[in-house]
Amino acid sequence: MQEKQKLVKLENEELVYGNAKEVATYCKQNDTKIKTEYCHVTPSIVYKNFKYIGDCIKKPYATSRNMNYKIGDFPQYNKKS
Repeated sequence: MQEKQKLVKLENEELVYGNAKEVATYCKQNDTKIKTEYCHVTPSIVYKNFKYIGDCIKKPYATSRNMNYKIGDFPQYNKKS
């Protein structure tokens, strides 16, 4: 089960999100504090305006990519080197 994400505005005016421990660590590393904590923010607003500060492999609010479903046409697998 994924831990609930914390959406915050920091005193340095950054909008960031991550779990509670990640936010606390980020604040300590950047010598800042939480100014405002948000709730009920739509995913599209989070994706557009907030910076993910976690260390998870995948961003929780990541958007899906366009895909052409023709056989053999999957851009993420057919990258040319």
